[in-house]
Amino acid sequence: GYARASFSPEAKLSLAGNSVPGAEVEIPDRELLMAELGYEFADGWVARIALAPPPTVTVFADGSLKGFTPPLTGTVAKARIAPVLMTVTYSPGSFHGIAPYVGAGVNYTIVMDTWDGDVASIDAKNAWGPVFQVGADLAIDRNWSAYLDARKVYVTTTGTGIVPAFGGMPVRGEVTINPLIVSVGLSYRF
Repeated sequence: GYARASFSPEAKLSLAGNSVPGAEVEIPDRELLMAELGYEFADGWVARIALAPPPTVTVFADGSLKGFTPPLTGTVAKARIAPVLMTVTYSPGSFHGIAPYVGAGVNYTIVMDTWDGDVASIDAKNAWGPVFQVGADLAIDRNWSAYLDARKVYVTTTGTGIVPAFGGMPVRGEVTINPLIVSVGLSYRF
C-alpha cells in the first residue's frame, strides 16, 4: 500500500558537553510504499510485520538552533532509516464487511547510512520503541480487501558528531522522531 509518515520530532542537544536550550529539529513528512505480511494465529488475532523501502530523512535546525544560521546552513544531517514494525492486532469480527482492529507491538529502526550536514562524522544508533495500531479492512471478495491503517511509533535515537563550522566542536544529540504512519492499500488473504 501507500503510506505517509508524519514526524513529531523533539531534540536534546549538547555542544562541547553544554546543553543547548531551546534546540529543536524539524523532519518533513515522507511518502512511501509499504508492504505487510500477516499471520492469523487464532480467531481474530493477527501477527504482522510491516516493511518499507528505507527512506532518507532530512533533519533541519529549528528553535534556538536557527540562531546559528549562518555560519550553519540549517540542515543538521540526513539519514537513511529502515523501520521494521512488528505488531499483534485483534479484530472482534466483521460488521457489514468492515473488520476493525487494534494492536500494539515493537519497532526496530535501523540507521543504515548518514550524510553530513552542519554535523559531520555522525554516529547514530539503531533504536527500539513501542508501536500502537488501529485500522480496518473492507472486504471486496473472499480473498481481497482494502484497508486503512494508522500506526503511532515511539522511537528515540542518540548520535554524536562534530560541528566543523565551530572548529570541530563535539555534539551529542538525543532525537525523538515519533512518526504517525497512515497507510491505505489492498490486501490478499491466502
